[in-house]
Amino acid sequence: MNTPRLLWFPTLLLGLVLSSGSFSDGPVEPRFPSGHITIEQLQQFMAEVKIIPDIRCANAPEHQLICDSGAQRTIWVFTVEGHPAHPAVSRGIMVVNKTSAGTSIGIDRSGHYAGDAEAFKHWMSEFKVLDDRQVAEWSRSLRR
Repeated sequence: MNTPRLLWFPTLLLGLVLSSGSFSDGPVEPRFPSGHITIEQLQQFMAEVKIIPDIRCANAPEHQLICDSGAQRTIWVFTVEGHPAHPAVSRGIMVVNKTSAGTSIGIDRSGHYAGDAEAFKHWMSEFKVLDDRQVAEWSRSLRR
């Protein structure tokens, strides 16, 4: 199972985020209180995401649909038929903390599944690798 490299946000967006006023993000509550949800809840969640005003959704390799919102600094990845973890969703949010010591950026990741728990766990572990790479790239941009 290969998760496509997610090109999170253009450098321009990162610049806009960092140039805005002082703010701090904390952990964001997952959409549902449990990781395991019903297919109906997953479909409802996808419908909610697709009506976000600046949302862009595109089919991606490996039976996935990627939706992103620059305004919300969030990317959702939904599995589609044929994906081992289907039906499932992963949400990643850019978290920015500005303090007197500087700015740090991270990703708050959560997910939900209505299918195979082990396949979902494996899929989510793939995001950890991608998130670590993305955070490292953002961190390098901050030091420039």
